[in-house]
Amino acid sequence: MDSDILLRQLSLILQSSSKITVGPEHRKAKLSPLKYGPLVGRSLYFVMALLNSKDIYRMDQDTLSHFNSLIRYHPEAIPSILWPYQCSSWDISTRVDHLHSHFTTLSELKYEIGGNAYDQYLLVNGHHIYPGLSVVIDKNDLFMREGMITLNLLIGPDRVFTIAFSFHKNQQGQLCAIIGAIQGRRKRNITDLYREMTKKTYGI
Repeated sequence: MDSDILLRQLSLILQSSSKITVGPEHRKAKLSPLKYGPLVGRSLYFVMALLNSKDIYRMDQDTLSHFNSLIRYHPEAIPSILWPYQCSSWDISTRVDHLHSHFTTLSELKYEIGGNAYDQYLLVNGHHIYPGLSVVIDKNDLFMREGMITLNLLIGPDRVFTIAFSFHKNQQGQLCAIIGAIQGRRKRNITDLYREMTKKTYGI
């Protein structure tokens, strides 16, 4: 292995591990090693990166550039590079390219959607359809394996249904949404709530 490539690879691993977001809101993610605290969490990510160092070594120049961009501008996405993200058959290079495509596409949208965790953007106020109903877009660390953005049905402050997805532009330049999760809730009387909401929205 060329020494320059080895040093560049090690530098990427160190940068990605040290840039992991350690704010308290990110430690709420049950699947994240950050729940153990910044020091242990970053150490675990460093080990994960070392275990995947062969894949990092095989990255082409474009993917390496995308990786550096994520480290610099979107460190919150680094965990999704090192563990299965959206599609179990994707390797690290594919995850890096898709994540970079998401954030690049996001910045080109007509309506700005921020990337801060738990910032909510109201799309639909459906109080006239069902009490407390709203449709919001936000970002939630509980779904970081499934997508960088979540589309939610809320009743008051409570999530009752979520679609997690990320944006992507295909080779034809078409805007796509890659959906990683469609998830309801497990709570008392949730089936009755879904049935009533379906009736109120005429089956939508």
